Amino acid sequence: MRLARIFHALVLLLVVLGCGVETPKNVTVTIEPASATIPVGTVLELRGNATGFTDTPLVGWWVEETTRSTYYCGTDYDERPPDSTSCPCGYVMFNKSDTGVPSRAYYHAPSVARTCHVRFEAIQYYNYEVKAMQNARAEYTVTP
Repeated sequence: MRLARIFHALVLLLVVLGCGVETPKNVTVTIEPASATIPVGTVLELRGNATGFTDTPLVGWWVEETTRSTYYCGTDYDERPPDSTSCPCGYVMFNKSDTGVPSRAYYHAPSVARTCHVRFEAIQYYNYEVKAMQNARAEYTVTP
């Protein structure tokens, strides 16, 4: 039984290596600005970038501090903005149909002073499998 498992693992490894799938080794993802102090209610333009991918990555944005799903506070331009109860640190709007980098987004700061965190993520798939994934975190201090 154990020998069969080892054989299957070796066969799977050979198949993956034989397909020529190359996993990027130096993937870097960034957000500009990486930090800022902004007044309540401000809209801040963000730029996400990624390097080291071997193919165009899919991208997404969101705010960490949420009372719902992690991605709820990252919405498409065509969607209605989320409510402040679910997204106490504001929300990010971006074009969800855009792929690749650089990626532009707009952070809508909350109406209450606090420190908030925005994430930008880039993912590369090959045959429906994640081959590379990385995200960056920015910190914004919202002041009265």
